[in-house]
Amino acid sequence: MLFNLLEVGAVICALAYMVLVAREHIACWAFAFVSTALFTIVFFEAALSFSMLLNLYYMVMTGYGYWQWRQPTDKVVNPSTSIHTRHPTFHLTLISMGLLISAVLIAGTVETIGDTFNQAMLIGILDIVVSVFSVMATVMVAHKVYENWFYWMAINASAVVLYSLSGLYMSAGLFVIYFVFSLYGWREWRGLITQRT
Repeated sequence: MLFNLLEVGAVICALAYMVLVAREHIACWAFAFVSTALFTIVFFEAALSFSMLLNLYYMVMTGYGYWQWRQPTDKVVNPSTSIHTRHPTFHLTLISMGLLISAVLIAGTVETIGDTFNQAMLIGILDIVVSVFSVMATVMVAHKVYENWFYWMAINASAVVLYSLSGLYMSAGLFVIYFVFSLYGWREWRGLITQRT
């Protein structure tokens, strides 16, 4: 019962975070902190090690994101405090790094998962890939990189599969909503970029 209440609280705070980050409101970071603290406990109980570690990382990043967003929004002096785009080579490099790190982590855990491909192995692989790319996308959100929303679309879709297979149906439902919010966030930030140019 307590486990379910923690998951409900994490989901509610996560939804508040998504609405506020899409509107570029600094209060998003407070909701992110509470949500990630609760999810850390939920994923620990569900034995999703990488998701748990990811949420510990998120807790640290909420402080960094809050600090980063409080900086003056002068794109000439500090472009990372205003919504901006990055060159395609940046993303190609980032995606390549993410795949390489994921492959190394998967290779390091494949023996514990087993040699035959099965649901447990798929959960392990998804846990790693979702976590690695979430780390990268979170840094992009903190620096207001416009393309972060495309990463979140792919991450959120993968997380729906991961948490469904893990029996965390409320979390899976949250990530369906996250996917929709990533479309909303992309649309909102696209509008903000258009207004500022």
